[in-house]
Amino acid sequence: MKISYLDDLPLIGFQLRSFDLSSLLCEHFPDHGLWKGISGGKLAEGWLLYILSEADHRLSHVQDWAEQRLDILGAIVEESDLRGLDFSDDRLGRLLDRYSDDDSWHSFEQSLGKRLLRVYQLENSPSVGTSSMHVFRTDSFNVPQFRAVDSLFTYGYSKHRRSDQPFCKVMLSAMDPMAVPFAVDILKGGGSDTNHYWPVIERVQSIVGHCGNLYVGDSKMGSTANRAQIHRSGNYYLCPLGNKQCTVKVVQGYLDQIEKPFDQLPSLFSDHPNRKTAYFFLSNMLWKNPKVD
Repeated sequence: MKISYLDDLPLIGFQLRSFDLSSLLCEHFPDHGLWKGISGGKLAEGWLLYILSEADHRLSHVQDWAEQRLDILGAIVEESDLRGLDFSDDRLGRLLDRYSDDDSWHSFEQSLGKRLLRVYQLENSPSVGTSSMHVFRTDSFNVPQFRAVDSLFTYGYSKHRRSDQPFCKVMLSAMDPMAVPFAVDILKGGGSDTNHYWPVIERVQSIVGHCGNLYVGDSKMGSTANRAQIHRSGNYYLCPLGNKQCTVKVVQGYLDQIEKPFDQLPSLFSDHPNRKTAYFFLSNMLWKNPKVD
């Protein structure tokens, strides 16, 4: 006999309702005139409760799960006439079709991000230092599937060492230290990530609304075009540069300009216990603005 725990649902539900998620979804992905039952926003909220509570993203199991918890789900989404049928896999599938509209999704993403983060620009404040800037980490990961190859899921270099599985890519930009995601793109599997960094970084900047932030990424973010765009936007970047962007000789030239012994260099991390490790970071990662004409 499976034991169902309800204690996490009110907590998760409170967090979802704290930024009025269902209303935002209804605003950017409105219901069709023939849509019946609870609104799409409340349905998505209930579905997220299932995903986060059960750690399962399958559509076909949601209805049975909901039917065992209609009272508590109804209280969380504030819907007294909740039915298990509202969570059928057909309705969830149609809901996903709405979210595939990129323009609507980007508009929703911006509205949601502005509710998650408040930024205050103080007048006559001292120049922004490394301790006060926002840090955003941008990178991609593969999502392999047991399915036929199509326009989105394709073969390519597999980080999971499963060359037999097609996959898509998810490009994500999240803010430290809580790893709060602010922008996400679902991309075709295979191919280089180089051209996919700036679009999500640009959307993060439209949400945050001010300059002086640090964007951290891998060497594929270190292309000249990406670094130039981040610089022009008034922000900073931190990434390793490949030999095409910065040869070993050029790196050594940067290090030769440092007059202090390496064991006296300030750490990249204020509480780093080993300055030699910080020097290793300096030797392999360049934190600087590009010289853009």
